[in-house]
Amino acid sequence: MRPAVQPRVEHTLAEPSRAPRATVDGMCDRTHRYLADIQADRASPPGRRPRARASRS
Repeated sequence: MRPAVQPRVEHTLAEPSRAPRATVDGMCDRTHRYLADIQADRASPPGRRPRARASRS
């Protein structure tokens, strides 16, 4: 008995599903930019590290 070969299926998102992409990409970029600060904040006990204020650009 030979193993069955799975059919190749390609998926694409419909336009309404692609709309939030820029917002999600921006959130990911911000997370990557501030990842060291986020990790340091999570590692320190509550109340020990003052929260940085996000600059509004």
